[in-house]
Amino acid sequence: MSKKYDEHQGVNLKGTLVSVFFVGVIIVVMWVVVYMMYVAR
Repeated sequence: MSKKYDEHQGVNLKGTLVSVFFVGVIIVVMWVVVYMMYVAR
């Protein structure tokens, strides 16, 4: 039986991690802004 080749080996996911963190920060900022608008009324 031959060895299976892992096609995901050596894939750089640093850009994916950065983009996920970026989207997460945007969502958190939006929640904070909405909360501040609610508190200020």
